[in-house]
Amino acid sequence: MSRSEMDEQREPYLDPWWRFGPLRLALIAGVALGFVFTLDQLGLVGGVPAAVLYGLVAVVGASHWGREAVEALGERRVSIDVLMGAASVGSAVLGLWEEAAFLAFLYGAAEGLEEYTYDRSRGAIRSLRELAPEEARLIRDGSEVVLAARQLRTGDRFRIGPGERVATDGLIRVGATSLDEATVTGESIPVERSEGDRVFAGTIT
Repeated sequence: MSRSEMDEQREPYLDPWWRFGPLRLALIAGVALGFVFTLDQLGLVGGVPAAVLYGLVAVVGASHWGREAVEALGERRVSIDVLMGAASVGSAVLGLWEEAAFLAFLYGAAEGLEEYTYDRSRGAIRSLRELAPEEARLIRDGSEVVLAARQLRTGDRFRIGPGERVATDGLIRVGATSLDEATVTGESIPVERSEGDRVFAGTIT
């Protein structure tokens, strides 16, 4: 199973951002990095102790995306995680422990924010899909035929009655109605729609 398929099957993340694993690790690394950097600048720590502390911060900051880099290497492909890992390790080898820690933290924060945003967006899209009805009343040869909404094709015409949800995005060909589009726009006041107007899946007549 591919990573994208696993992501689709995983339940969307709904808790606050600071409980999201990758972001929580980045937050911990950032706080620790700020503390160590302050001690370093004040001259309260330096040399080998400072290098060890920066190294620990780098390990925490890279603990999430570092695993993805290892997975990419195992699949014999070069990803951005691999490149960032090489840059962090290279900095450490050159004795630039401070730079390695900052690099690991900043990339960890960026990766965590990206995954959190993606996960929340995926959850919102899934919620919208779940609002759409599973069946539609297709108009075919002058009569109505009930079929699964996923079987609708471009150009199909279907009828929507009062209080029903729109099965898919489309255009009004005949008639007019008031639509509750709160699920799409957040606006609680119904809007008037008539022939030629666009309607969206999940909205209520």
